[in-house]
Amino acid sequence: MSTATPPRVVLEPDYKLAGGLAGAGGLLTLGTPFAIGAPVGLPLGALGAFLATRTQKVRFVFDPDALEVMIDKGDGLSETAENFAVGGKNRWSYESIEEWACYPSLENPVLVYFRENQTSSSGQGHLFPVLFDAEQLRQLMAERVGEARLVTGPPRLYFFC
Repeated sequence: MSTATPPRVVLEPDYKLAGGLAGAGGLLTLGTPFAIGAPVGLPLGALGAFLATRTQKVRFVFDPDALEVMIDKGDGLSETAENFAVGGKNRWSYESIEEWACYPSLENPVLVYFRENQTSSSGQGHLFPVLFDAEQLRQLMAERVGEARLVTGPPRLYFFC
């Protein structure tokens, strides 16, 4: 009996994180004395606006062999520029992913983390804001990377090794 090739899945965008940050920034700025709320609320609102623009463009793509970060140009997906921290494509085979996690929890993820050994044999950690359907993300990470590689505890990033 042959095993079916898993389909290519592009995660749907989700604006909850961006909207939550922008809303919290607005409430802090407008709902508290300006000298207290503005120094925190305005940057928080700006972060929310920035993440909304990224949510519109950035896509996590799960193909049969790898996880890839791509850009939605409106008329289709394209590769991203080389990874800013370590160079190379933003594409990692499932076999190279040593561990993964969602923070602060699987049920309410704000950040997704994974550590892979494709970029560096000593391992390279990656941390992304959850700008897409969190349930779809958890399901696909568990299916394609494996639940056995799900970890708890702080991420091991080591950007500058």
